[in-house]
Amino acid sequence: MSKKIIQAGKYASIPQLLIKKHHSMPSLRELVFKELKEGGSLRAYYDRKKAQTAERYRAVARATQHFKQNNKVDGRVLAHVPMFDFLMWHRKDKDFWKDNDNLKSLKRDTEDAKVYL
Repeated sequence: MSKKIIQAGKYASIPQLLIKKHHSMPSLRELVFKELKEGGSLRAYYDRKKAQTAERYRAVARATQHFKQNNKVDGRVLAHVPMFDFLMWHRKDKDFWKDNDNLKSLKRDTEDAKVYL
């Protein structure tokens, strides 16, 4: 079996096998439509992040277990949450962290969340 070699440019050559493989790969447009239709890797990513949520909250709770509010300053810590969850809720609602009802529901729904109200 002989491999055909074709010229790919002025200084290089590529085996015909690589070119056939390249032509059989789906285009970026096809990959995007398949992902939107089936939700394969994106769905797997969100399922993985959802499964890690409790552990992220527990890690933050362990890191801040000896936290005490400083009453000498005007500012106040309202909650300790993982950065991923903070950004996710901030993207969904810009004023999520300003509303005490949202913090109360976060405390109710996530038992590992450290919320100071």
